[in-house]
Amino acid sequence: MCENIVNIWIVNPYGTLPSEGWREYRSAQLARALAARGHRVTWWIGDFEHRSKAYRTPVNYDPLLPASVEIRCLPTPSYQRHIGSGRIRFEQAFGRRFTAEATKADRPDVIVLAEPSLFFGVPVRRFAAERKIPLVIDVIDLWPELFHILLPGPLKRLGKLVFAPLYSRRRKLARQAAGIAAVTGDYRDTVAAGFKDKPTGIFYWGVDFASFQKQYPALPPLHETAGWNAEFVGATLVYAGTLGEAYDITTACQAARLLCERNAPVRFVFAGDGPLRPTVEQLACDYPDRVYFAGSVSPDQLVPLYQQSDIGLCSYAPGSTVSMPIKIFDYLAAGLAVLSSLGGEISQIVKSGVGLQYEAGSADALADAIARIAGDPAKLVEMKNRSGGLGEKFDNQRQYGAFAEFIETAAA
Repeated sequence: MCENIVNIWIVNPYGTLPSEGWREYRSAQLARALAARGHRVTWWIGDFEHRSKAYRTPVNYDPLLPASVEIRCLPTPSYQRHIGSGRIRFEQAFGRRFTAEATKADRPDVIVLAEPSLFFGVPVRRFAAERKIPLVIDVIDLWPELFHILLPGPLKRLGKLVFAPLYSRRRKLARQAAGIAAVTGDYRDTVAAGFKDKPTGIFYWGVDFASFQKQYPALPPLHETAGWNAEFVGATLVYAGTLGEAYDITTACQAARLLCERNAPVRFVFAGDGPLRPTVEQLACDYPDRVYFAGSVSPDQLVPLYQQSDIGLCSYAPGSTVSMPIKIFDYLAAGLAVLSSLGGEISQIVKSGVGLQYEAGSADALADAIARIAGDPAKLVEMKNRSGGLGEKFDNQRQYGAFAEFIETAAA
């Protein structure tokens, strides 16, 4: 612990608290790591929860976090669409409320601001600048780059011009920052470009690696749960997450249909929820002997599901700016071969021998990639062994312990 850094604020209106039952969020894991190093931590969060689109009960503490972690739950308006005026009002209201409440609180020694912070970051930046408080930014996603895919075809090339004010906002934030952290090297390099004097660090979302080493004998074998033929010989592919167009679910379902029709040696497990849930449910109804839809599953149920699978699918729509999705860490910890449509950092991992890349949006390309892996059992075993060997590198304790140390060093 750095002796002159005691009180640390994490400002991120998004995410779930550990007691709310979802996978433990990045801000919660960082708070836990900082508390373990002797710091007092305050997490400033909104009272409207992004994932469930519902209000949470305002609390000051979470029983699953250390006692030295305080929760400041700020009143915000609700929204239903990920991109829209309601989301903007939410962030603006959070920023105003932060300014009003922060001025009454004990001065922090450092502030960690989650980025993107399009419409709440400016008040936080100004608050830190006026009081000469070191500011560390944590780049979780790339906005406005993501917004380029919303522009009509010919205008996509003008994205930098259309969103110039948002790019300018991020440069000002990076210029002021005492340090720039990010969830991937791609994001770090993008935001830190032009600021070579800044301390930077890469701290991945990570995974509870130990949980993947446990055995879960209470869970029935997958063939019993799904009602499949126990004599089937082949591979099992799993996708768990949001069932929406941003995740190329339509393409995944089309590829599954193609392979089911061809009687390829592969079965499919889908888990999660989202607007395309009916599409997945129909697929499972049409091919009950090959496709199983598990619905929404808890983290405790997800690990056994992975343990009974062979291939993990990272499917994202064309133009996605995602570089290292959370799924990849689960897949590696579980020792699964990986199929991915993403470029960037994940593609380097996949190309190292743990899986295959395919063209986003192409059902034929995805079906071909699945068939290549499922049809070569020896190659599949080799990929799974390589994948399992990488999993421990991304363990939560390793990632967030290093992140906490980075914050101390950058702020000091």
